[in-house]
Amino acid sequence: MIDEKELGRRLSEAAGWQDDLLPRATEDDLAAGRRRLRRRRALTAAGGLGSTAAVCAVVVGLTSWLTPTANPVEGDLPAAATTASATRGPVTDPADPAAYKAQDRAFDQAMRAALKQHLDPRGVHLDYSSKGGFGIDHTPGIRRGGGRVGWRIAGQQGVGYVDIGVATAATATSARCGSQEFTPALDCKAVTLPNGRTAQLGRRGEAAELTYTKADGEFVTLTVNPLWGNNASVPVRGMGITDAKLFALVTDLRVDLPPLTPEEQRAEDELKNFKPTYAEAHAAAARVLTGGTLTHAFNGSVPEQFGLVQTWRSGAIEQTVIIGVDSAQFVSKCSEELGGLTCTETTMPDGRKVLYAEGVPPKGKGKQKYMLGAAYLQPDGNLASVLVQNPGRTPQPGGITKQQVIALATDQALDK
Repeated sequence: MIDEKELGRRLSEAAGWQDDLLPRATEDDLAAGRRRLRRRRALTAAGGLGSTAAVCAVVVGLTSWLTPTANPVEGDLPAAATTASATRGPVTDPADPAAYKAQDRAFDQAMRAALKQHLDPRGVHLDYSSKGGFGIDHTPGIRRGGGRVGWRIAGQQGVGYVDIGVATAATATSARCGSQEFTPALDCKAVTLPNGRTAQLGRRGEAAELTYTKADGEFVTLTVNPLWGNNASVPVRGMGITDAKLFALVTDLRVDLPPLTPEEQRAEDELKNFKPTYAEAHAAAARVLTGGTLTHAFNGSVPEQFGLVQTWRSGAIEQTVIIGVDSAQFVSKCSEELGGLTCTETTMPDGRKVLYAEGVPPKGKGKQKYMLGAAYLQPDGNLASVLVQNPGRTPQPGGITKQQVIALATDQALDK
């Protein structure tokens, strides 16, 4: 049987393909693209990640992003894309488990050994038949590992679970102790571990959740639940997992992400240096989009992508301006960047190639609004894009022009 969270994930994945068909506010429109990216990652990442590890992803959004690391099809980027991207060298596909097979196997074995030693030394309770062990998501910028394991007691019908995840850092969501798996949330309090460091622990009967930041900055989340969450409602009784056992497990040196490979380290380093600041992007927009005033509406960045949404007004005219920059590792198709519009290549006076799109996208491809946008592949392989949305299906005379959109997408302030 499939547990409720897995079912929910699959339903939300199916709903994701319909995101562009639904009416919604700008913030929801932007978040939909980010949800789609994260969900597609979850489907292709190394197997065995538990739900605790999954919540480490930050769910914020920009425009409609394509599957990470997908190669843009011919015609979706300017001709310069081939030479610009080639100078960076190949990037190992983080969704390819074969590329990290030995590393993943060692992580799985280490985690199994740690759980057995501290929670089930006789080997009679931990059940790996449902989830298959522990895995690592190698996606740059959000590296994490973990898994969920069943907990059975002889003679009982119920099934509980132990869920453990370790990530390079906490996120705003994962740091909220007690709220990952339980409604209402567990009441967490600070506790001192045997190593002298502080953690957060919440308990309700046999249910428990512990969050802990290690000395090296890695963030560990450990959940114990007497009810697996299938359509059966019978919990397991007498798990016997004490606070002391939880403390021993999270401080075990084996609960640790493996070192980055040289390729992974290069990818992580690149993610630190490609984004403009919000102030820089706003200043560029204010400088280029003359004839009106700009006000901030929404920020939406994650490690591999930058996004800023602003509102441009001139008299009765109001337009939404979406500025994005993709890391070279996650370059999207032009049509995905520009709201589902069909892109055509244009050459600037200085010879640079830019993709431009304007109009109302086909039904089912994007929001039914009149839009204009540009996407520019920078020399280092990063992709800058600007999308202007009108409130209706027709252009607004006196609004932002094609020339302004292209000028902003190619502005030096967006190229780091």
